[in-house]
Amino acid sequence: MPQNHLLACGFTWSLLSRTILLAFCGVSWAESATSPPRLWLNLGNYPSSVMLGSLNLERFESSGFRVVHYNPFERPPHRLTQSKRHSPHQHVFVNFEEPNWLVYRLPATHNSRKALKALIDHERHWDHCLTLCPYTAHWVNRLLGSHLRTAVYYPFNEALTPPLVPASQRVWDVIYVGGVGKLMQDAIRLFPRYKYLLLHSKKKHMKGLPNLKVLTGAGLAKKLQVMSYSRVAIVHNTLGPMPAAAKHGILKTHGAFQVPLPPRSGQQVVNVPQLKARTIEAALSGTLMLVYNDSVNIIERFFEPEREFLYWTTAADLKCTLDLVLDNFTAYLPIALRARERALAHYTTQHFVRDFIIPIIQNLTNTTNPGVKSTDTFPDIDAPASLGSDQDVDSDPNSTLELSPRV
Repeated sequence: MPQNHLLACGFTWSLLSRTILLAFCGVSWAESATSPPRLWLNLGNYPSSVMLGSLNLERFESSGFRVVHYNPFERPPHRLTQSKRHSPHQHVFVNFEEPNWLVYRLPATHNSRKALKALIDHERHWDHCLTLCPYTAHWVNRLLGSHLRTAVYYPFNEALTPPLVPASQRVWDVIYVGGVGKLMQDAIRLFPRYKYLLLHSKKKHMKGLPNLKVLTGAGLAKKLQVMSYSRVAIVHNTLGPMPAAAKHGILKTHGAFQVPLPPRSGQQVVNVPQLKARTIEAALSGTLMLVYNDSVNIIERFFEPEREFLYWTTAADLKCTLDLVLDNFTAYLPIALRARERALAHYTTQHFVRDFIIPIIQNLTNTTNPGVKSTDTFPDIDAPASLGSDQDVDSDPNSTLELSPRV
């Protein structure tokens, strides 16, 4: 075939594939191709070995936005967002590090006026923020009296979906991904009873469990493949206690810092919830999720208990549930398959762009002069009621405001 004909075919296929993608997202090719992107999506520059580093949202830039990477652990936030006031673009900041991110970004003070001023300065860095933490989204919106945050789900690149492994070919009984803190040590000590595997980037994070087998250095594709060969994955979605949060008086009205963990060894501490990548990775791999019941259970915003995962509360409870599952895994496999189906049907990067990015672009298209955020958006810090009250700020962990509902 002549080379120029090959080039023509390649261009035609490229145009067709992008048109299909834009149709899925609800934006026409003509709209996106004729106007420069007004929306800059500020996304953390994570390594490709983790879920967030493999999103490749650049694939969707023809929808009308540009991806700009920042260091998620940099202080202050990315220099491009700092110059937002002098930029013709609308800056949307994507934050997958909350609620703990607030502890390190806000001043450790009980001076409410100083804390609120810092929060306002913090929010001025962008026009809107997409945050993984629904508690933070609701807290900021209520405290500052404006829709500045939207809670999102944990997206994944659908191109990395591993093939579904039949039950008869699964090698491992149980697998766990991540570091093992005090919260998980009793559970992980059960693993030598089974065919198990621990996955983590560094073995030194397994302190207190020196004799367990740990697979380190696995890339994301390899990790998902290994997980797909396991019958069960142990999952938790908590940061555990964060003593540093007690130094921040303003966080007393933040819902994520209110809920106690179930008593352990006679002590009761505050649990800080955060949806973890291990949850989506397990669901995507078709591995049955046994999820630690931390009394917050943020996973229920995205998956349904008993139907798409099972709970456990103590090491003894975990052993009992694990034995029941492994004795008759084929009976429990449909639970894992339903979780996988939900993830593929609702939480891919294509859905993320459709659900959160495209609506912002359409709002810009429908607004003749969107401008940048005005300081009038924020409350007067000298006003007596500017800090709100317990009634003003909803700290109920079961609040459904700003959430991505299960469908």
